Amino acid sequence: MATNILVTGSNGFIGRNLLSLLPFAYPGANISCLVRSSRPEMPGVTSLEVNYADPESLFSCQAIQDADLIFHIAGITKAASEEVFWRGNVEPMSNLLQVIGQRSQLPQRFVFISSQAASGPAQHIDHYKTETESDTPFEPYGKSKLAAEKLLIENPFGIPYTIIRPSAVFGPYDVDFLQLFKMTKSRFNIYFGTKEKYLSVVYVEDLVEGIIQAAKSEAAINQVFFLCNAVGVTWQEIQEGVFQVMGKDFFEINVPAFPLKVLASMGTCYSLLTGQQLLLNRNKIALSEPDYWLASNKKARELLDFQPKFCLLDGLIKTCAWYRDKGMI
Repeated sequence: MATNILVTGSNGFIGRNLLSLLPFAYPGANISCLVRSSRPEMPGVTSLEVNYADPESLFSCQAIQDADLIFHIAGITKAASEEVFWRGNVEPMSNLLQVIGQRSQLPQRFVFISSQAASGPAQHIDHYKTETESDTPFEPYGKSKLAAEKLLIENPFGIPYTIIRPSAVFGPYDVDFLQLFKMTKSRFNIYFGTKEKYLSVVYVEDLVEGIIQAAKSEAAINQVFFLCNAVGVTWQEIQEGVFQVMGKDFFEINVPAFPLKVLASMGTCYSLLTGQQLLLNRNKIALSEPDYWLASNKKARELLDFQPKFCLLDGLIKTCAWYRDKGMI
């Protein structure tokens, strides 16, 4: 059982949800979080400010030296250039591995939360990508996540690892699905060329429970897993589900993808000029272009007994209740 647990990316969507379950999954463990900037302390959790670009900052961090179990979630999901993705997703992995590799004793496990984007899209409606298929990322985010995965897999120190590739995740603390809930106020259900596109999804509680299952499983050592629900859904099902749980009727509007691409290009230019990363940019549009973002959870079911409890609608109901409780919708 891990005595010292280290979490990176604890300020993010998945990190916050994982952090809420770790004390129950590992009673009595010392939990530390690496953060880029200071934040209020959480009960039972120690936050340590580090600079991922500076190996010396990482080397001098005692929590990294002592960690039995590491959950590496820190990274960036939106950026205006490939260089920014590389700095945010690949360089931190490289520096962390160099520091961990110099320890006198290696951690029990390094669990890396990657992305389905590292694998690339499926080819057709009946094709659910598996972990043994060739990886075909086609945009900078997915490529950077795959590059980070390869650094971990090929690390020369023998650090035992598990790689998790979540599908589209939703639930408490998510800011992307929040925009869909806010859209219901207008009663306009707007699709930008995505209505009939398929994707795999997973409610965040199911995801973090799967992450913990993988961290505890000997069968997961040096393995890669997709974590998602067994059956894909369409954006139509998602958006109509949001209106349903919000109790709102809607007028459907189908907008061609081209105007959004123009706005995304403007968003990318703005980000390059100001350094502020916007959700609407060319990379996000590229991710929305494939018709099938589908992945199989068969390996996780067989090796980890991963059994998602929440279907799309049940997850949306819980997400809606959380947003309302926080006064966000």
